[in-house]
Amino acid sequence: MHKNIFENYRFSNFPFDDTQMQDLRDGLVFDHRQARISLHGMPMLLLHTNSLSSFRHELIESLGIAKARKLLFRMGQQAGTQDAQVVIKLRSDLSEEDFLMGGPQLHNFTGMTLCKPVKTEINVSKGLFYMEVIWQRSTEAELHIEKYGNENPFPVCWMQLGYASGYASVVMGRPVLYKEAACQGQGDKHCLIIGKLADDWDDDEDGIFSTACDHSGHHPLHSTCDSFEAEGIETPFSPDIVGTSDAFSIVNHQIKKISLTNVTVLFQGESGVGKELFARQLHDLSPRKNEPYISVNCAAIPEDILESELFGVEKGAFTGAVRSRSGRFERANGGTIFLDEIGLLSYSAQGKLLRVLQEFEFERLGGEETIKVDVRVIAATNEDLYSLSHNEHSFRKDLFYRLNVCPIYIPPLRDRASDIPLLMNFFLKKYCKKYNKKITGFTNNTVRALMSYQWEGNIRELENYIERCIILTDNNKAISIDDFPSFRNATKYQAPPPPLSDIAKLSKDIKQLVTTLTDQQASPYKEDLETPESQPASTHSLEQQCHQIFNLIKKEKGSIDDAVDMIVNCAMEEAHGNITEAGRMLGMTRARVAHRIKSIGDDKLQEPVNSSS
Repeated sequence: MHKNIFENYRFSNFPFDDTQMQDLRDGLVFDHRQARISLHGMPMLLLHTNSLSSFRHELIESLGIAKARKLLFRMGQQAGTQDAQVVIKLRSDLSEEDFLMGGPQLHNFTGMTLCKPVKTEINVSKGLFYMEVIWQRSTEAELHIEKYGNENPFPVCWMQLGYASGYASVVMGRPVLYKEAACQGQGDKHCLIIGKLADDWDDDEDGIFSTACDHSGHHPLHSTCDSFEAEGIETPFSPDIVGTSDAFSIVNHQIKKISLTNVTVLFQGESGVGKELFARQLHDLSPRKNEPYISVNCAAIPEDILESELFGVEKGAFTGAVRSRSGRFERANGGTIFLDEIGLLSYSAQGKLLRVLQEFEFERLGGEETIKVDVRVIAATNEDLYSLSHNEHSFRKDLFYRLNVCPIYIPPLRDRASDIPLLMNFFLKKYCKKYNKKITGFTNNTVRALMSYQWEGNIRELENYIERCIILTDNNKAISIDDFPSFRNATKYQAPPPPLSDIAKLSKDIKQLVTTLTDQQASPYKEDLETPESQPASTHSLEQQCHQIFNLIKKEKGSIDDAVDMIVNCAMEEAHGNITEAGRMLGMTRARVAHRIKSIGDDKLQEPVNSSS
């Protein structure tokens, strides 16, 4: 195909020195006792290439090239995003280019391909990115050639392109798209990939890149719901709905399937995940899209006027009712009514709502005529309605089951890490336009901080932060986290603190448990623990203390992970940062303790860790 494309490139047996990859290799742990493999705390698997080949082949044959390409691209994109988050922690103090090189190095390390970066231009603050990489051996191309030969009319390394795109998007804090300029699957000697910001690609340039987009002409990084057009369904996706993660795609698929029905839908998820946007999207995809869409915030309606607000009122029904007025259900007739914050309705108000959801008929307040309506009901809540109805009895069971016909869970932003660069880029453009600002992008430190932060307020919190930064940042500058100390301090922690109201008491008891473990030299691999009688009178037995810790965690609504993290923390404190000694106290191997420390985060340990121990 492009036989001379590699003439200007020099090849080497291996592009990276061993020292450049040492930090990546040090984190690989094989724990045969627990049947776990991890890379810097991230669970991994060894997978036969034949299994991947069979899966890939069946995917192509059952779904077709276009859908298989899209799914494999997303699969790779998720892996690239996760690996980038690992490298953020390992290379937080290194340059953006060293951070970027972690992707090709991990690609080499994991056996996917032999990467040789040949040209790199990157400036995160100015929003500049260009990269050329040669793959001297592509596993994915080899698997495709086994099944289909090497004369394919399109590039075939879809999963690896997704990996490169996902990884580089985290580095830049905005969507990056890689495409293949040459591919072994097309008869070329090697694969050559070129990466640029997604906005910088011109799909009308050399047709060599056109197959990297899906069949509808959209980049895989754009919000989509898998070719509605091919099935004759219009796709009026809201421009405010952005994402490509698997969690985001699952929600879109669910909405697609139920959009043509009239089934009641209950959106669940934390505050700020975009439940109302998805509710509106569901309406816009349904046959009711040209009919009314009425939104009701249940938490904002006082109980004494709820009935008149929802069902209307007749003139003279009460003092001040000088005219008849229709309610929200009546105004939504033929369309959709969205009941937001449904979990905050009072118990008596829930009973008033139940009948209309069952029969879709009601009388106005003070009226005698029964009014029937044809309304689709969509509800949303950030509460656990099942627990509220079954345990705390603050939500009616019959209303819960009436609403819970088709529940859709919208995941929090921390479970959609690959969507963060897209959202950052989207909000950057949105608010630069709104406030007529010219902001070049985000600094390297800012990108890493935003990717590491837990976003308890989800997309709403991210949007508010970027809007505030754009307002306060001078034109022609990049958003720098150093200019916003309050957020910089918040990003120190990789996870929110344990949800315990009495952490001090819990920590004290756990320290006593660690002391008991140390005194008894307890080990999960020993059966000769000392009896309770052999302990000092002032020390409870191990079993009693375990019961105490369990009861305290249950009382304070904590979790076993909270307790384990605190136990490891206490052991490290007792051992003065010596990982081997802490492992001896707890009856754990040094590797397991080190793995647990990585999951906790070094900054949350009370004593600095001596890595040489």
